[in-house]
Amino acid sequence: MGAADWLRLCSERATTAMATTDEAKTTVVAPSPRAKSGGRKKSRFGRLRLQGSAMLNAKELLHQTVVTKLYPAMVQFRLSPLRGSSPFKDAVPRDESPIVGDKKERDECVEPEKELQDETELTPALAAKWLTTEASVRFAEEVKCMAADTSSVFQITSEGCGGAYFLTAESMSSSRLSNKKKMDPMGIFKPRDEEYMAPKNPRGYVKENAVVGVTEHPVNKGFRVGNGALRERAAYLLDNAYGNFSGVPVTNLMVLKVNGEEKEGSMQRFVASQCSAEDMGTLKFAIPEVHKIGILDVRLFNTDRHAGNILLSPRANDQTFGMTPIDHGFCLPSYKHLDGATFDWLQWPQAQFPFTCAELDHIAALDEARDAAVLRAVGIEEECVTTMRVCTAVLKLGAEAGFSLFEIGSLLQRDGDFSLPSQLEKAVAKATACVEQELNLSEEKSGAAFFDAVVAEVTGQAGCMFEGQPKKKVRSISCFS
Repeated sequence: MGAADWLRLCSERATTAMATTDEAKTTVVAPSPRAKSGGRKKSRFGRLRLQGSAMLNAKELLHQTVVTKLYPAMVQFRLSPLRGSSPFKDAVPRDESPIVGDKKERDECVEPEKELQDETELTPALAAKWLTTEASVRFAEEVKCMAADTSSVFQITSEGCGGAYFLTAESMSSSRLSNKKKMDPMGIFKPRDEEYMAPKNPRGYVKENAVVGVTEHPVNKGFRVGNGALRERAAYLLDNAYGNFSGVPVTNLMVLKVNGEEKEGSMQRFVASQCSAEDMGTLKFAIPEVHKIGILDVRLFNTDRHAGNILLSPRANDQTFGMTPIDHGFCLPSYKHLDGATFDWLQWPQAQFPFTCAELDHIAALDEARDAAVLRAVGIEEECVTTMRVCTAVLKLGAEAGFSLFEIGSLLQRDGDFSLPSQLEKAVAKATACVEQELNLSEEKSGAAFFDAVVAEVTGQAGCMFEGQPKKKVRSISCFS
């Protein structure tokens, strides 16, 4: 008997049963021995219903977790479960009874919500945990020992717009050892008064009468002359707070003697590399490596992320390269100047691939309140701290909604010839105007309440930005593993 014949037979049996309903109501039927024993024979239709339910449950589990081969290891991507409620969702367990009693009795059983601890101020415990690391302390001691050695020397680099010096041994530069293997430098030191447009810039890029940490930068709007060292340190601290996810090298603020003069600046550990990203084709870039750079740049609104400040090192048992981000002196501009975002990785196909579970967990764990406290302790201005808070909120909303790094970064960077404002610029300008209109007090436009209101307003508008942006699908390319 085929399936169609069997269904037709079941339909005829159902019609016959309906015709004899009245007789069944008036007739008392003695229970059969099988009914007395509590047994019940399942029909073929009932078995098919159970099998269909099992298939739906299996389909839902398969939909929740999809395993793909886009990455070197088997990586799980988070997908939203199937819409629809389970038939057992509202059922009451057999060994439990439904909640009874009036609303007052039920409310008494509920524990009151605990007040969230305010982390906007840097406590001593937070300072000890997030402003000092074992790696930075050890690196500082190594630098002090090497700088005190008479054989060490600061050698200025051949690239860059500011003063940058390699701390290395004097014998390394000697011609007598030119044929021998040279040791790597200890680190690279960038004095604050020799930065781009600082008063003692050795390359001629000087702004007259500029005061370090006070004068507005004449070229890069939203920055102050000489504050790049603070941002180098801030980038390391914010990355190290989450397990050094993006791989920013250890960076300290130190006072060292260069050419007989003591100078304050940033000291970053030297990272040996084969080349930079501008010397290699994008087919050699691994997807997770590009993502970790992009996540950091979005958090900090990096205005100077080009391929030249991404160092490449060969990865073990792989044909791709690991990436190390450097040069973060022009990240975290004022929220009033968000026109300079520069993300070279937007042109790389790896940025269009979805985030992994590990990357989504990292983004979800970002705590902008704690990060803001760290930035304030380093010396970053509140207008620039607001930029970090806004960008972190946009990053978290976009990742949670399922958008890729490319789609999120495209909202921050201007399109085409950079003449028209980005989506983030429009949202921040609109939010600032709304908050200013509500406060209507000029003296409060630089207070904590004003910046909190701007961040909250931009976060509310970020949802509208993502709603109007279509998601782009990419194909699987195994060479990007």
